[in-house]
Amino acid sequence: LVLPRNDSWKRYVEPRATDEGLAYMLQTPKIDDPGLPIADSLVSVSGTVLLTAVILLLGAPRPSWLVPSPWVPQWRSLPFVVPAITHGSSLASCWVLGALSARAFEKEAFADTRREAWIRSWKAGAFATGLLIIGTQGFLMGYLPTNILILISVQDWYLC
Repeated sequence: LVLPRNDSWKRYVEPRATDEGLAYMLQTPKIDDPGLPIADSLVSVSGTVLLTAVILLLGAPRPSWLVPSPWVPQWRSLPFVVPAITHGSSLASCWVLGALSARAFEKEAFADTRREAWIRSWKAGAFATGLLIIGTQGFLMGYLPTNILILISVQDWYLC
């Protein structure tokens, strides 16, 4: 590993001040528009339900999360609604945590320039993807899904 001679790389390696850490951002979020997290969650759940409808309508191969619920009455596509909403809720929780970590709900994120909105959206998406990967691997290895919250609270995790 060859590091540059200047000290610009240190900001990615050295811990930041406590008021900028990831745990602090998630514990004390700044949400200027309280409707944004709700709207983001509704879009995520609605998108998953729409995707489910398209998959069932076209007869395409079903993803592993789209398994009919046996306890729901077998009427049309009703048994597929519960897994779609459950999957959409999981995606929404990952996205909202990612948006909180990227400070995407602050006024500066959506009231300034498009560039700032794109940067914060990409950071939120990258964090949400990481949560999805960790959650999936933890689930496959037999850990409880709540262990993700323990990983988030570790002070050494910082968003660049």
